[in-house]
Amino acid sequence: MLGDARVVGLPVLPLGEGTNVLFVDDFPGLVVRIALSGVEQAPAEGGAVTVTAAAGENWPALVRRTVEREWYGLQNLTDIPGSVGAAPVQNIGAYGAELADVLTHLTAYDLSDGNRATIAAVDCEFGYRTSFLKAQADRRVVTSVSLRLQPRGSAQLQVDYPGVTEALRQIGADQPPSSRQLSAAIARLRARKLPDPAVRPNAGSFFKNPVVASSIYERLRRRFDAPGWPRADGAVKLSAAWLIDQSGLRGRSWGAVSVSAQHALVLINEGCRAGGEVVRAADAIRDEVEGRFGVRLENEVRIIDAGSVS
Repeated sequence: MLGDARVVGLPVLPLGEGTNVLFVDDFPGLVVRIALSGVEQAPAEGGAVTVTAAAGENWPALVRRTVEREWYGLQNLTDIPGSVGAAPVQNIGAYGAELADVLTHLTAYDLSDGNRATIAAVDCEFGYRTSFLKAQADRRVVTSVSLRLQPRGSAQLQVDYPGVTEALRQIGADQPPSSRQLSAAIARLRARKLPDPAVRPNAGSFFKNPVVASSIYERLRRRFDAPGWPRADGAVKLSAAWLIDQSGLRGRSWGAVSVSAQHALVLINEGCRAGGEVVRAADAIRDEVEGRFGVRLENEVRIIDAGSVS
């Protein structure tokens, strides 16, 4: 297909389910929809299991499959929308866990030379919502991921993230909770905090949580009592939702785009018909937050416009 004379020389955009992409303009090239399917499992040392899933599999469905079998490792990543192949690109994460915690390797197709490669997790250069795949956007297409999941007795659970402990209590979970219970608690927490796009169209969690130097966090903590989560590298992760909320923007509208009254990180589509309207609202939010706190928010959503096409 990529060698077809009709498409040679055109820019190529690999796309999974498109849940983290916002189109501002029509894409002037070839969009390649990744629809590879299949999930395999194999025993690993210490009672662990290696799960290999094709890139086109649905991520929430894969998580459900693993927690139903009481395999541990993906339960905190419950109900993150999108496909399996997109997961390592931005190192998806939630509630104190991220894909890098369990990924062993992935396979990928290089669009620049047609080569296929197996890439170890250590070579993916994972960071907070990033990887070398994201840094080289659209060069490589992930075709599968392999994950090492643990049996109950060997699992390291992340349950101390804000809201998770209370959600576990509400469902009467064991101590420690099972994989299925922790997944159910997180699904309940997400449903309460995030508007359902099937009911209220929205752009999801639009901004990354900023990571700042400890000196900047101390200034914000002293002046505004800002919450923060220290990282192993000495930096501190802030809450983008808190910054937006404290800037007085919850429920604010810019034309047909508004900040969700349910969760300040979510942008609601109130009837807008063009991606540019969402971008303009996001820019206004970013300026307001920076003006108040001196912190510049970054998009988590990828914007596709004429300037991003090479």
